[in-house]
Amino acid sequence: MPLADKTRKLLWGKSGNKCSICRTDLSDKINADAQHTILGEECHIISPKTNGPRHDPHYPKDKLNLYENLILLCLPHHKIIDDNEKEYPLGKLKKIKIEHENWVVSSLSENKAPLPTKIIVPSKKILLTQTNSGREVVDLCCTSYAYHFENDDPDSEEEMMLIQDLFSLLEDCDVIKDQPKDVVQVAFEASKVIGALSTKGYITMTAKQMAKITGGYKNESEPWPIAYVVIRKLVNVINDSK
Repeated sequence: MPLADKTRKLLWGKSGNKCSICRTDLSDKINADAQHTILGEECHIISPKTNGPRHDPHYPKDKLNLYENLILLCLPHHKIIDDNEKEYPLGKLKKIKIEHENWVVSSLSENKAPLPTKIIVPSKKILLTQTNSGREVVDLCCTSYAYHFENDDPDSEEEMMLIQDLFSLLEDCDVIKDQPKDVVQVAFEASKVIGALSTKGYITMTAKQMAKITGGYKNESEPWPIAYVVIRKLVNVINDSK
């Protein structure tokens, strides 16, 4: 399952938009138009993958993507902690997280409570484009912070399972986005499902919307990309266009 919006807000808010190790800012303006780039990574302390760093087979699967098992880091330190598991064991990472969040409170709050986080969507109208590429859909989800899935009602259990299969594959994008081999495999499986849906009279459409998130201690606006994946019956699309 992907990270919940509430979990992301909590992690970024408590971390003060800073890496928990080097405390560098995790967003930066990239041009005069005040567009931002995200430099942070929402990192698992206990890896959900069996061969991942600090993986614990006894850790509840439904807690792997919760705030308690996440730490906010810059890209270099994300790689450092995962490549040096012995130097960064479970206990040390939890201690780093707690100490950093305490530092954020003492350094940035100035006895003021953070403002509630709010996601601002620029428009309710989304321009969807048809795709037959699993890689295109997977890349879309891997580069987004939130997903919006929608589908027409299926006419059979087989169609229902195909739609479920595609959405289940895409829900894992948040976990696999840093694993190139897994991305290739998921994209391949997604292409097969999209093809199977096409033979059943469905088309897969996608869109990306750059929303913004505000609030926290600084109350600065940050980009919040949302991926839209919509599965519709071709006949319904044709009727709607008339």
